[in-house]
Amino acid sequence: MPVDPRHTVQQVMGGIQTDLLSGEHPVIVATPKDSLERAIEWFGRFDVHHLPVVDSLENRALMGIVSTVDVLAYLAKHSDRSEATIGDVMVRDPETIAPSTTLAHATQLLAKATFRCLPVVDANHRCVGIVTVRDLVKYFAERIAAAQGKP
Repeated sequence: MPVDPRHTVQQVMGGIQTDLLSGEHPVIVATPKDSLERAIEWFGRFDVHHLPVVDSLENRALMGIVSTVDVLAYLAKHSDRSEATIGDVMVRDPETIAPSTTLAHATQLLAKATFRCLPVVDANHRCVGIVTVRDLVKYFAERIAAAQGKP
């Protein structure tokens, strides 16, 4: 697919959801009751820097987002993390986008913001993906290189 910032997130998701929306893995989510230790484990295991936080794994209604930066900020202030949960650290009600959001708009939102990702939610506010700055840079870089005939 050539670079076209008018493409929507949903158009890019079709068939390659794991490419743009969540790296090489399906979108990995957490719940507020999951331990902070689990978030740290998942950041390393799945090479992600953000975890959408949902009400339950079945319903997947977005409640917040937790990032490596959020966890580091928490750890800098709290020496005992044994009882800490993702709910203690997450940013509640993050900015979101719909699958119909254009790549141009998603890129503009991230360029102007202090946050580095946008959870993608459906009409029922269920988390269906996540777009990160890293995903967008990789997506555009690969397509630009392909258009220039470079591997």
